[in-house]
Amino acid sequence: MPNDTTTAIYALNGLILENNQSGVVYSAIGVNGAKACDYNRFPLFFEQLKALEVEFVVISLGTNESFDKKTTEVYFQELQQMLQNIRNINPGIEILLTTPPPSLFGRKYPNTFVADYSKKLIETAVANKVAIWDMFQALGGLFAVNDNYKRGLMSKDKVHYSKAGYDLQGQLFFDALMISYEQFKALK
Repeated sequence: MPNDTTTAIYALNGLILENNQSGVVYSAIGVNGAKACDYNRFPLFFEQLKALEVEFVVISLGTNESFDKKTTEVYFQELQQMLQNIRNINPGIEILLTTPPPSLFGRKYPNTFVADYSKKLIETAVANKVAIWDMFQALGGLFAVNDNYKRGLMSKDKVHYSKAGYDLQGQLFFDALMISYEQFKALK
Protein backbone atom coordinates (compact mmCIF):
# COMPACT_ATOMS: atom_id res chain seq x y z
CA MET A 1 0.00 0.00 0.00
CA PRO A 2 1.51 3.34 -1.01
CA ASN A 3 2.10 5.96 1.62
CA ASP A 4 1.15 9.62 1.26
CA THR A 5 4.58 10.51 -0.12
CA THR A 6 4.30 7.96 -2.94
CA THR A 7 0.86 9.09 -4.04
CA ALA A 8 1.93 12.72 -3.98
CA ILE A 9 4.86 12.00 -6.33
CA TYR A 10 3.19 9.76 -8.91
CA ALA A 11 0.03 10.10 -10.93
CA LEU A 12 -1.17 7.83 -13.74
CA ASN A 13 -3.13 9.77 -16.35
CA GLY A 14 -3.40 7.06 -19.00
CA LEU A 15 -1.52 4.47 -21.00
CA ILE A 16 -0.50 4.39 -24.64
CA LEU A 17 -0.11 0.95 -26.18
CA GLU A 18 1.11 1.05 -29.77
CA ASN A 19 2.88 -1.14 -32.29
CA ASN A 20 4.93 -0.37 -35.39
CA GLN A 21 2.15 -1.16 -37.84
CA SER A 22 0.61 1.58 -39.93
CA GLY A 23 -3.03 2.52 -39.50
CA VAL A 24 -5.32 4.47 -37.27
CA VAL A 25 -4.57 5.00 -33.61
CA TYR A 26 -7.78 5.70 -31.72
CA SER A 27 -7.60 7.50 -28.39
CA ALA A 28 -10.61 8.61 -26.41
CA ILE A 29 -11.32 10.65 -23.34
CA GLY A 30 -14.75 10.65 -21.85
CA VAL A 31 -15.37 12.48 -18.62
CA ASN A 32 -18.87 12.43 -17.18
CA GLY A 33 -20.15 15.97 -16.75
CA ALA A 34 -17.21 17.54 -18.58
CA LYS A 35 -17.52 20.86 -20.36
CA ALA A 36 -15.10 22.81 -22.55
CA CYS A 37 -14.28 25.08 -19.62
CA ASP A 38 -13.16 22.03 -17.61
CA TYR A 39 -10.60 21.06 -20.25
CA ASN A 40 -9.45 24.69 -20.46
CA ARG A 41 -8.67 24.68 -16.73
CA PHE A 42 -6.25 21.77 -17.04
CA PRO A 43 -3.26 22.51 -19.30
CA LEU A 44 -2.07 18.92 -18.77
CA PHE A 45 -4.83 17.76 -21.14
CA PHE A 46 -3.36 19.84 -23.98
CA GLU A 47 0.20 18.76 -23.15
CA GLN A 48 -0.87 15.11 -23.28
CA LEU A 49 -2.67 15.72 -26.56
CA LYS A 50 0.59 17.05 -28.00
CA ALA A 51 2.42 13.93 -26.83
CA LEU A 52 -0.05 11.79 -28.81
CA GLU A 53 0.96 13.60 -32.04
CA VAL A 54 -2.69 13.91 -33.00
CA GLU A 55 -3.62 14.80 -36.59
CA PHE A 56 -7.41 14.71 -36.21
CA VAL A 57 -9.63 15.29 -33.20
CA VAL A 58 -13.39 14.93 -32.76
CA ILE A 59 -15.00 17.01 -30.00
CA SER A 60 -18.52 16.36 -28.80
CA LEU A 61 -19.65 18.76 -26.10
CA GLY A 62 -22.65 20.92 -25.24
CA THR A 63 -25.15 18.83 -23.31
CA ASN A 64 -23.54 19.50 -19.94
CA GLU A 65 -23.21 23.21 -20.71
CA SER A 66 -26.92 23.29 -21.58
CA PHE A 67 -27.88 21.89 -18.19
CA ASP A 68 -25.86 24.70 -16.62
CA LYS A 69 -28.03 26.94 -18.84
CA LYS A 70 -24.97 28.63 -20.29
CA THR A 71 -25.84 31.15 -22.93
CA THR A 72 -24.82 30.36 -26.48
CA GLU A 73 -22.22 33.14 -26.26
CA VAL A 74 -20.59 31.68 -23.12
CA TYR A 75 -20.69 28.12 -24.46
CA PHE A 76 -19.16 29.24 -27.73
CA GLN A 77 -16.43 31.37 -26.06
CA GLU A 78 -15.38 28.41 -23.90
CA LEU A 79 -15.38 26.06 -26.88
CA GLN A 80 -13.35 28.55 -28.95
CA GLN A 81 -10.80 28.77 -26.12
CA MET A 82 -10.54 24.97 -26.12
CA LEU A 83 -10.02 24.96 -29.90
CA GLN A 84 -7.33 27.64 -29.57
CA ASN A 85 -5.60 25.66 -26.80
CA ILE A 86 -5.56 22.61 -29.09
CA ARG A 87 -4.27 24.60 -32.07
CA ASN A 88 -1.58 26.24 -29.93
CA ILE A 89 0.00 22.83 -29.38
CA ASN A 90 -0.70 21.56 -32.89
CA PRO A 91 -1.38 24.28 -35.48
CA GLY A 92 -2.00 21.79 -38.31
CA ILE A 93 -4.57 19.67 -36.52
CA GLU A 94 -7.92 18.94 -38.19
CA ILE A 95 -10.94 19.32 -35.91
CA LEU A 96 -14.44 17.95 -36.26
CA LEU A 97 -17.12 19.14 -33.86
CA THR A 98 -20.37 17.33 -33.30
CA THR A 99 -23.43 19.27 -32.34
CA PRO A 100 -24.97 18.12 -29.06
CA PRO A 101 -27.84 15.64 -29.32
CA PRO A 102 -31.44 16.63 -28.59
CA SER A 103 -32.66 16.24 -25.01
CA LEU A 104 -35.33 17.44 -22.61
CA PHE A 105 -35.24 19.38 -19.35
CA GLY A 106 -37.17 17.64 -16.58
CA ARG A 107 -38.27 14.90 -19.02
CA LYS A 108 -40.75 17.26 -20.67
CA TYR A 109 -39.33 20.60 -21.85
CA PRO A 110 -37.32 20.81 -25.09
CA ASN A 111 -33.69 21.72 -24.49
CA THR A 112 -33.52 24.84 -26.62
CA PHE A 113 -29.96 25.50 -25.45
CA VAL A 114 -28.59 22.57 -27.47
CA ALA A 115 -30.67 23.71 -30.45
CA ASP A 116 -29.07 27.17 -30.22
CA TYR A 117 -25.57 25.74 -29.68
CA SER A 118 -26.01 23.54 -32.75
CA LYS A 119 -27.12 26.44 -34.91
CA LYS A 120 -24.13 28.55 -33.78
CA LEU A 121 -21.65 25.73 -34.47
CA ILE A 122 -22.98 25.26 -37.99
CA GLU A 123 -23.06 29.00 -38.72
CA THR A 124 -19.45 29.50 -37.61
CA ALA A 125 -17.81 26.29 -38.87
CA VAL A 126 -16.06 27.82 -41.87
CA ALA A 127 -14.77 30.84 -39.94
CA ASN A 128 -13.45 28.54 -37.20
CA LYS A 129 -11.91 26.10 -39.70
CA VAL A 130 -13.70 23.10 -38.27
CA ALA A 131 -15.85 20.38 -39.77
CA ILE A 132 -19.26 19.79 -38.23
CA TRP A 133 -21.36 16.67 -37.88
CA ASP A 134 -24.92 17.68 -37.02
CA MET A 135 -25.86 15.02 -34.49
CA PHE A 136 -28.72 17.22 -33.32
CA GLN A 137 -30.51 16.89 -36.67
CA ALA A 138 -29.30 13.33 -37.32
CA LEU A 139 -31.25 12.32 -34.20
CA GLY A 140 -34.35 14.19 -35.27
CA GLY A 141 -33.90 17.65 -33.76
CA LEU A 142 -35.65 19.49 -30.98
CA PHE A 143 -38.96 17.65 -30.99
CA ALA A 144 -37.78 14.07 -31.62
CA VAL A 145 -36.81 13.19 -28.06
CA ASN A 146 -40.09 11.49 -27.12
CA ASP A 147 -40.04 9.46 -30.35
CA ASN A 148 -36.41 8.51 -29.68
CA TYR A 149 -37.41 7.43 -26.18
CA LYS A 150 -40.31 5.31 -27.52
CA ARG A 151 -37.88 3.70 -29.98
CA GLY A 152 -35.66 2.67 -27.04
CA LEU A 153 -32.89 5.07 -27.96
CA MET A 154 -32.97 7.14 -24.75
CA SER A 155 -33.03 6.53 -21.03
CA LYS A 156 -35.96 7.62 -18.86
CA ASP A 157 -34.33 10.97 -18.07
CA LYS A 158 -34.58 11.85 -21.79
CA VAL A 159 -31.09 13.30 -21.65
CA HIS A 160 -28.84 10.26 -21.81
CA TYR A 161 -29.10 7.70 -24.56
CA SER A 162 -29.48 3.95 -24.20
CA LYS A 163 -26.92 1.49 -25.55
CA ALA A 164 -29.03 1.29 -28.73
CA GLY A 165 -29.06 5.11 -28.92
CA TYR A 166 -25.29 5.40 -28.53
CA ASP A 167 -24.82 2.59 -31.06
CA LEU A 168 -27.03 4.53 -33.49
CA GLN A 169 -25.03 7.72 -32.88
CA GLY A 170 -21.83 5.83 -33.66
CA GLN A 171 -23.27 4.29 -36.82
CA LEU A 172 -24.68 7.60 -38.06
CA PHE A 173 -21.37 9.34 -37.38
CA PHE A 174 -19.39 6.62 -39.16
CA ASP A 175 -21.73 6.69 -42.15
CA ALA A 176 -21.48 10.49 -42.43
CA LEU A 177 -17.69 10.36 -42.11
CA MET A 178 -17.39 7.70 -44.82
CA ILE A 179 -19.71 9.59 -47.19
CA SER A 180 -17.57 12.71 -46.73
CA TYR A 181 -14.40 10.69 -47.26
CA GLU A 182 -15.74 9.17 -50.48
CA GLN A 183 -16.72 12.64 -51.72
CA PHE A 184 -13.24 13.90 -50.87
CA LYS A 185 -11.62 11.02 -52.80
CA ALA A 186 -13.85 11.67 -55.82
CA LEU A 187 -12.72 15.32 -55.94
CA LYS A 188 -9.01 14.46 -55.79
